[in-house]
Amino acid sequence: MQGNLLYSGYRRLQSTDGNVSSLVTGGSNGYREGKGEKAQYRTISAFLNFNRTHVLMTDRFNHCLRFVNRDTNVSSTFAGNCKRMGQKDGNFTTAEFYEPMGITRYGSKIFVSDFRTRLIRMILLDTEYVFTFSDDSRLVWPRSLTFDSTGSRLFVVVNHGILEFNTETQACSSLTNLTEGFMDGDLANSQWEYPQQISLVDRNTLAVIDSGNIRLRLIDLEQNQVI
Repeated sequence: MQGNLLYSGYRRLQSTDGNVSSLVTGGSNGYREGKGEKAQYRTISAFLNFNRTHVLMTDRFNHCLRFVNRDTNVSSTFAGNCKRMGQKDGNFTTAEFYEPMGITRYGSKIFVSDFRTRLIRMILLDTEYVFTFSDDSRLVWPRSLTFDSTGSRLFVVVNHGILEFNTETQACSSLTNLTEGFMDGDLANSQWEYPQQISLVDRNTLAVIDSGNIRLRLIDLEQNQVI
């Protein structure tokens, strides 16, 4: 499926290259592993291409991360205890999440925003272990997150702004003003209202959906400007 576009909506994950095909068909609301429509999800909040055959998803209200095989459409649990909420660190079967929302990957590390616990969780694929990366007090309702092109900077959308983490030192700083409002221009003073999605669109540019201001906004990381 190289070159196909993946997109999700509530309990569906679909692929298109001009013709739409369903990897997760929705089914009824709930939790069940299985193939196609036999699998049950509650809300697919985010996903990423894990490898050639698998897509990794956050099933927010089932409180876990789940796989779907692109060749067979079979769903399975990746990490967390589906249907049981919590914030326990541990291996893939003992770790707990509480409304995981955003997910992003750089190399052998996966980062997940845990909405209800206000944590950023880090998954080390080499050891198959889930850690708490940050519990910074500014993590108010963390949602989408993404890396810069080097993997050294992690950007996290929170209530009314964006935080930045150094992935080596875990130091956190406010990339933007965190007060609700609308202002372009200087990045540090820029204002936002319930931003939802963030992604790196080229080496120095972030795209952010600012839902409260009903805008798609761009951040120039080289010039530190919102345009």
